[in-house]
Amino acid sequence: TSQPLRISTIDEYKKALSQTDAILEKNIYTEVLSEYLNLGGAPMDAVNMLSESYIGIPSMCNATAASVDSIGLSSDTIMRDAIRQQLKDRFNPQRCDEHFMQNEQLMAPEWLDVLLQDSGWRQTMYELLGQYPECAFLNFAVLRIAEAGHDKEVAKLRTASTYVQVYNLILNDALSELVGKDDLEFDEELPDLVRVCCEREDTYLYAQILIRRLCDEFGAIPFTRLRRELEIAAKKKGNLALVDILHTHASSAPLELSKTIKTIMTSPNITPGDLATLRRFYSSESPPAAHHLCDYDLILKMLRALY
Repeated sequence: TSQPLRISTIDEYKKALSQTDAILEKNIYTEVLSEYLNLGGAPMDAVNMLSESYIGIPSMCNATAASVDSIGLSSDTIMRDAIRQQLKDRFNPQRCDEHFMQNEQLMAPEWLDVLLQDSGWRQTMYELLGQYPECAFLNFAVLRIAEAGHDKEVAKLRTASTYVQVYNLILNDALSELVGKDDLEFDEELPDLVRVCCEREDTYLYAQILIRRLCDEFGAIPFTRLRRELEIAAKKKGNLALVDILHTHASSAPLELSKTIKTIMTSPNITPGDLATLRRFYSSESPPAAHHLCDYDLILKMLRALY
């Protein structure tokens, strides 16, 4: 059903009658012209406004499309591409969220599910989410795509969704992709994974806890570098406190050992007491795993102190 136009003054009706190609608008006669006349508007003025505002853009589009089709190109494809490009150029995430995400019990508009059946429009949503990962509407749209059975497409994205279901798909695929990579390929793929994991504090926390679980199950060595790369990236984004707290308390190392390593890393000089603590742990009958010391910066600092 068509929605009534929300205008009430004669000046607003004049503006509606004067907009480009107003004569082609669906409700122009029943809701604009008739009300304009009821408010005392002059019929001849209305005729002049409608005629002067006519440009014929739809007719121009049809003529252009016919010309394109006549030389063997697809006017439909070109039009779709042009519309998608305009959407990407003019997309405003704040206004979009304000308009579509006000209702707490969000229901997907019918047009959205219809739109997302098209692979081209799904790709447009993916590209927009890459530009605006915090946009609630785009995250919701990608969730709908995953729920509609396109989860393998969604898993290939390399951006951090605000929906756990979507983020799980992306993170799982990104980690799985790294399993069979050699060192060179690993270096090429790593930046995308780091960006996904360090998009926000919650995604960093989630990824590090997952890596800790994987360490416990499969051994820490394969994940040491990955965990370290995430810490470096998170620190560059200003999350120093979060990185230190998580590294200390999520580590499988004894808490005293974790605190000692943190003290060594954050202090300008290594104290004899810190070294004595390390020696006590690693000379005991049940020493902790050596991988707790396998940190490039830590080893470098200890070597400098030694030599």
